[in-house]
Amino acid sequence: MGNPPPPTATVNGFCSDLVHGLDELERRLAGDGAVSLVFLRRVVYFLRSSHRKMTHLVQNLRLPAGGRWLSEYMDESACLWEACSAAKLAVAAAARAIAGCRREAAALEQENTPAVVAMVQPISFWFDDRTQMESSSYSKLSNGFNGLRGALLAMRLVGALLLKVLLWGLAAWWPESSSSCSGDQAARWGRSELAAAAERLKERVAAAVAEEGGGGGVGGVPAEEFRRARAAMEEVETEEEGWERLKECLVSLSAAAEAVAGELDDLFDDMVEARKTILNLCCRR
Repeated sequence: MGNPPPPTATVNGFCSDLVHGLDELERRLAGDGAVSLVFLRRVVYFLRSSHRKMTHLVQNLRLPAGGRWLSEYMDESACLWEACSAAKLAVAAAARAIAGCRREAAALEQENTPAVVAMVQPISFWFDDRTQMESSSYSKLSNGFNGLRGALLAMRLVGALLLKVLLWGLAAWWPESSSSCSGDQAARWGRSELAAAAERLKERVAAAVAEEGGGGGVGGVPAEEFRRARAAMEEVETEEEGWERLKECLVSLSAAAEAVAGELDDLFDDMVEARKTILNLCCRR
């Protein structure tokens, strides 16, 4: 039986998986041509998959029983939890906006953007500031804790992007809040392949929203299913036979939104189990 791979190879493999996953999402969106709830469910699933791989990585890095690495891991886990909670609220708010009458839906959509900004504000440091601040010294930090710190930074970059995409699709598109990962920033990361993959996905999402008329500023809920439901509501106002189409749209919308919410609930469960696993690992050492 051969020796296990060195920690750096394990971390590199984790980062390579992140790049592959981002590229796959970008290809999916390029094929679909529009941001949909089906795509957003894939986004959450990839986040879940990456989180599980992070848990396995921690178990394989031969870390000490506790200390600063555990604190940093738990801090990142807590920030991810808060960000996912904002996304879960966005799912519920968007579904309510469309499920109501057209006048109520329009009013709720107008209120949606400031509500989302309010939800994101407490965790905005995780989305932007901390990532940019610490990425400037990535090369010095990446080898900390047998490479775990570098993996945590990579996971933060990817997790923040995926949750932004989720909020952009479920709640509102706010391009002025989407910090671009410039070439200089990517170089500072030291993982330019990962930064480039993140930028490609971000640009693909922006292009998809712009193509549907939402890229010029903050608009209504961009997800394709919501646009279809709004169009069906307009038909109902002018054609009685539009009721059947509206009913079909709302049933489809409800099922898709529940699927995204269910994926987020599974992610919450994964995070709880991961924290238990890591703490038990420390107790055994």
